[in-house]
Amino acid sequence: MEMHKNSAEKVFYQILKSILNGVYMPESRLPSENEMCALFGVSRVTIRAALQRLSALGVVETSNGGGTYVKKASTSLAFNTLIPFMVLKPRDVQEILEFRRGIESMAAGYAAERATDEDIIELNEIVSHMEQIYQSGDMKLYSESDYSFHQFIARLSKNSLIERVVDIIGDIFQQQISDSNLWLGAKAGHDGHLKIAEAIKKKNPKAAVFYSEEHLDMSRDMWQSHMRRTQSN
Repeated sequence: MEMHKNSAEKVFYQILKSILNGVYMPESRLPSENEMCALFGVSRVTIRAALQRLSALGVVETSNGGGTYVKKASTSLAFNTLIPFMVLKPRDVQEILEFRRGIESMAAGYAAERATDEDIIELNEIVSHMEQIYQSGDMKLYSESDYSFHQFIARLSKNSLIERVVDIIGDIFQQQISDSNLWLGAKAGHDGHLKIAEAIKKKNPKAAVFYSEEHLDMSRDMWQSHMRRTQSN
């Protein structure tokens, strides 16, 4: 599952880069799925996942007659989406954490209500994989699995709007998560993930919301303390 996600992520950025560099112009047709499979050396499932993300961002669209086309305003849409995470300021990070607190606690509560037995099995696999990476000490890989965990919780909410919002602004979330793990360490956050997962597995919405809010409040407080120490030096 992680390998597929990583491949789709790479294809997503390669196609987006080609669009921004003018390889694929606005209103032009992208290569077919089969052509892109051969071009990138991946499966059709991976290509479709990358195209779905581009579609969610409003960069491409699929016509009724078949084929995927670059939308006319794709370049400005893409830059508006990608630029913010590259120039994050301290207040930006605080606002991201505040926003995450609202949407992720909501997602966790719904996930605890709606997760199926099959969902719980997959959640256990994700948590087990996170634990292995955490124990290895590889912060880059851990940050990727950290974001995948939160993305999966959004999926378990069974709310398409929550899932779409998390996906659209995923780049910003990922950058903030990566920076926090690098600067502040991952232990407290990792413990929070385990609490959220346990509440969802026990189908306890109130506990899932509580631990999700606690997790983001802790991240916010640690970030603010880090900034105060940085500014005083």
